[in-house]
Amino acid sequence: MKTFLISVQDVKDNSYLDNNIDDKTIKTALINCQEQMIEPVIGSKLYDYLIAGINNGNLPLAYQNLVVQKMWDPIIHGTLYMVARNLLFRLTNSSIVSDSNQNSTAIGRTDMETMRYEYQNSFQHHITKLQLYLNANAGAFPEYGQADSDDLPASGSQQGINFYYDGDIII
Repeated sequence: MKTFLISVQDVKDNSYLDNNIDDKTIKTALINCQEQMIEPVIGSKLYDYLIAGINNGNLPLAYQNLVVQKMWDPIIHGTLYMVARNLLFRLTNSSIVSDSNQNSTAIGRTDMETMRYEYQNSFQHHITKLQLYLNANAGAFPEYGQADSDDLPASGSQQGINFYYDGDIII
């Protein structure tokens, strides 16, 4: 099972994703965002610390606040970027197909790429804010600057909150 830094419902509630999008699609985009977009920015040590703390139910409050207050925005926008790649097309045994719907019209590839570019810009804006925050508070999050040879190095609230393990609340 994968551990998510935000729930699928929170992604839907805080983005333009329609509620009819399958949770499986969002979960795939969300874990890809976390592993391919977030982990390289914050480094493997901090990422692994967050995931372990969530899985063990003992993530300190400062780290919970980091995730919710500073990481949810880039995760949401990164997930939108990832999910937009796959909403227009499905892979089947015989081909790649595009679904059509009698109630709506799918956008063209150019419009889709423009939309993804906007999501990427939003993601980058929030990542820059996260990096500035982590750099300014390096003492509070010492894992941010650490890396072993097998780790990705980092690129340059008052209450506990709920985290999610494959959609189920664990804290």
